[in-house]
Amino acid sequence: MTSTTGTTSLAGQAAETRNWICPRVDQAAARERFERRRFNRLRRVARAWGIHRPPPAPPRGISRELPHLTLVWLPQYLLSFDVVEDRHHATTHLLVGGYEPQVTLIELRGISWQAPSRVSPFSPIVSLDEARRAAQRTMATARLRNVQKRGRYVVSPHAPSRLVYYPYWAYYFARRAGMLDVRLLDALSGKSVGPGVKTSLLSALAGPR
Repeated sequence: MTSTTGTTSLAGQAAETRNWICPRVDQAAARERFERRRFNRLRRVARAWGIHRPPPAPPRGISRELPHLTLVWLPQYLLSFDVVEDRHHATTHLLVGGYEPQVTLIELRGISWQAPSRVSPFSPIVSLDEARRAAQRTMATARLRNVQKRGRYVVSPHAPSRLVYYPYWAYYFARRAGMLDVRLLDALSGKSVGPGVKTSLLSALAGPR
């Protein structure tokens, strides 16, 4: 069972401070990307099956609601490390997912922060200790690789860890009659996301806030 020790106070703090990352991709741009990708796929399927008529409409009862585009923020831990490589010094910033302890590199320069969203924030199920261990494993791997190539490489924590909320555009649609699906877009970079982010969103929607 995943521990949640130490996450409650951090979640409360993040909900009350400017720990929410502002999206760079607006709603119109996100919708255009989702729908272009979706309808290109439908056209390819139609051509493969020799179908030359428009795809069927969504099932009755949900056609007025789908497709639906909304902005969601998922909790992630922000951890920073000082890296000294020979005489060069830099600070590395990592994000660790609050539902799946996946580690990603983030560049903080140019990021804008905002006050909490009006929506109730999702609470992470990954504990702060688990997030630290995942980040430290990532840095240790980087250290081993660089030691073999370049020599002296020192890593140390840079600042206290904090819980932040990362923005994604979620596009809900009807894949077929009676079957719903969702696609996600990174609202900061504008790139498609991996299956781990979708799993995290489904976990967040299924669990308590």
